Formats: sequence, C-alpha cells, structure tokens
Amino acid sequence: MTKKIFLSIICLIMCFSITGCFSNKEKVTNNTINNKVINVSDYTINDVEDAIVVASEKAEQYCVAIIESNLATSSLGSAVIIKRTAYSNGIIVNDDSTNITNYEYYAVTNNHVVDGTININCRVYLSDKISNSDYQSTSVEIVDRDEKLDLALIKFTSTIYLPFATVKNSNDLKKGQIVLAIGTPMSIDFFNTVTYGIVSHPYRYAGTENDYNYYIQHDVAINPGNSGGGLFNLEGELVGINTWKLVDDEDVVIGMGFAIPSSVLYTKYKNYITSYK
Repeated sequence: MTKKIFLSIICLIMCFSITGCFSNKEKVTNNTINNKVINVSDYTINDVEDAIVVASEKAEQYCVAIIESNLATSSLGSAVIIKRTAYSNGIIVNDDSTNITNYEYYAVTNNHVVDGTININCRVYLSDKISNSDYQSTSVEIVDRDEKLDLALIKFTSTIYLPFATVKNSNDLKKGQIVLAIGTPMSIDFFNTVTYGIVSHPYRYAGTENDYNYYIQHDVAINPGNSGGGLFNLEGELVGINTWKLVDDEDVVIGMGFAIPSSVLYTKYKNYITSYK
C-alpha cells in the first residue's frame, strides 16, 4: 500500500513537471510584465527600426550645437530647446502670425559646456532648411548656471522656426527602456549625431563624497560634445540631459553614460518649460 502511494506521488510530480515545461515554452512568446501581456510575435525588427527613425527625426529638431566663435568647427557641447516665442518687430505675436520677424528660444545645456565662456564668443549652430545655407549660427546669452546640478539655461534669437521639446517625467523610466542620445560630438562635422541604447538604471546616485546627485544611467554611446544634449524616449520626448560618462585610463570601461533626469530639469526650470508630461 505504501509503495502504491509512493508511486502515485512520483507520477503526480512528473505530470506537474511536464506541464510546467509546456507552460514555460508558451512564455517565450507571451511574457507578462507588471500585469502587461506582451506578445513577442506581434513585433518585428522593422517595427523597432521605424520607431527609432521616427523618434530621431522628431527629436533632432529640438537640438542645437554650442560652439566658440573663433573655433567654428569645434563643438563645445549641445543643447535642447524648451521654449519658443515669436516676435514681430520686437512685439510678441502668435506662432501663426503672418508677420513674424524672428523667434526667441530658451534651451537647456550643461553648466560645464558654457562655464568660462564669454557670451559674445558662445554661439549656437542650428539646422536651417529654409534658406540657401544648411546651417545658421547666432550669438547666445547665458541666462542661468547651476554648478552643482551641472545645468545651464541659454537664450538666443533666430529667423528659423524650430519646435521645442516635450519634457517627459523621468520618474516613469524603467530598466531596459530604449533611449536615444542626440548631440554634436567632437565637431560640427558630426552635428546632431544619433545613438541609442537602453536605460541601465533610472535612478543612480553618483558624485563626490559631499556632492551627490542622482542620474539616469544608460549604455548609449556619448562622447565629448554630447554634453548638454538630450536623452529621448521612443516618443521623441526629452527624459534627460547627458552630462558625463565613466572612463578610465585603460579604456576598459564602456557603456556607462549618465544623464540629468528631466524631473530635476523641470524642478529647476519649470517656468521656462513649455510642455511637460
């Protein structure tokens, strides 16, 4: 009798094990994450590529490069437009006005990008799809600088119409989320370079012993000149401002970039941000 009970228990265990194997096989294509069912078979490589292309084309419109006037080909860093005001001969008008003479822009960048520069020598480089010139350069006024947060607010005017970024609350970011970096690394020859990767950690504390800030850690490729440039989600919304990456003398460390979260940006410059979600 005891032997029969023992054999019955073994059979039951084997049945559950086999059932479990088939169940795991189903989860290869149907994954449940935070109560959200994701059917992998519904997506293709083309879908992902299309999303990245659309987000890149959308987000790059908000991005400008910061240069020194006497070093016209060298990039000091990048900036992202967060506010636009239309003017007609010095008077504020609506965006749909027919007699707009120029636009005034506010953009955010890193403090270390503009630190030590003189206003007249600091200029922005922006895409110009209207005139015969491919690009236009204009002088910059530094409105605010915050050394601790490594943020700065700049202002410039132009006859070119450019949209402003929608700032997305970075508190919604999750590990593994795809993000894009747009900036001008090294020189103007690489204006508005796009790279992409994932969020490695949405809330990483780092800094010196007495000066800790928290950052979005990601593995997107960034280089000198990307500083102050935007980190965007696949909706083309601004989720962070790239500020530094971890390096070592032997070039062993790779894929460890850090961005100032948009939630910090909003707290600092909410009076200048036109669109926030």
